[in-house]
Amino acid sequence: MAVSLRVLKLLELSAKKKPKPAGVVSSAGGVGTAPTPEGTIAADAISALTNLGYQQPEASKAVAAVMEEDRDADVSTLIRLALKRLSGS
Repeated sequence: MAVSLRVLKLLELSAKKKPKPAGVVSSAGGVGTAPTPEGTIAADAISALTNLGYQQPEASKAVAAVMEEDRDADVSTLIRLALKRLSGS
């Protein structure tokens, strides 16, 4: 239940944030970069997953996989489905 409360809080915060430009997201510690799957929504979803403790590369792969299946997904859907992929469900 604690994870779902965190996800809700992150979704709440992401709705209040101003959009970021599409491009690259720094990995933990700023040691390198990896391209985002696509745009601001993907970057927000990846950010939420990394804030939950997932590594940027695995979060990026999960978000990219979800976006391949549902290109019109909003950020909350991306996060929810990527969490399912990352948990093995």
